[in-house]
Amino acid sequence: MAELVLQTVTNNKRRHDEIQRFMLATDSVTIAVEVPIFLEARELAQLKSTTGFDIPADTDGTITGHIDFLQIRNGAIHIVDYKPGAKPRSPSRSS
Repeated sequence: MAELVLQTVTNNKRRHDEIQRFMLATDSVTIAVEVPIFLEARELAQLKSTTGFDIPADTDGTITGHIDFLQIRNGAIHIVDYKPGAKPRSPSRSS
């Protein structure tokens, strides 16, 4: 679906925004775009200790950024970082 939208965008600088707008408007599993993230070191450490998740991030600093797409599919939350034109790759997993 993303590939079809990208074919209609002639300005490369607009590709990211246009795919986000399209997915939010037409994709029933996309619930948010450009979700801001601000986690302080103590919050990240607490997440690691209370959830049991292996979060491969340094807990010495603050993590800031944004989530490109937030989706709920098949009962799971999907956090998507979309890179138009990037080579496909599997999500990284920490051992």
